[in-house]
Amino acid sequence: MSNGEEGFVAEYGVVGDSDLMAPDLERMLQKNVKYIGIENALLAGKVESAIEIGNRLHKTAVLSGLGALVVGVFSGKQFETVCFALGGLSAVCSLWYMADWQFDPLCKYQVAPLGVQMPQVEAKELTIIERKDDSARKVLHTTISAISGLVCLRKALKGDYLKFR
Repeated sequence: MSNGEEGFVAEYGVVGDSDLMAPDLERMLQKNVKYIGIENALLAGKVESAIEIGNRLHKTAVLSGLGALVVGVFSGKQFETVCFALGGLSAVCSLWYMADWQFDPLCKYQVAPLGVQMPQVEAKELTIIERKDDSARKVLHTTISAISGLVCLRKALKGDYLKFR
């Protein structure tokens, strides 16, 4: 039942509607199942929330890092505090993602669009999560956070906020 992509054991898996299905979900996550359908509404809500937290950490790291870059490069001394705040926020979100979220197998999954159907599954309410490659995402927010951090450090050194004597 392999889908041809290396590392995937199965194309589809379904976590039942029982309260004891979290271990089944963990097994499917560890086996890199491409699509996982979750029938249990409570478990699906927890999974969707966890994925949303990871997405928000990523977006916050990227957008605040870009903001720090723009403010740091194109503005004068009057906006240095904004640059430091945005750069710090980007670094904190990126570090939080790297320290905590990237090792969770759920970080490789996104909630599938509404049109995705799972064959041979007859469930009334089914939340489907899809495994996706997140390496570009990690490189993007890490690179932007690092560059914005360097811009902030340069501004701090140039503005005499940090003195090494």
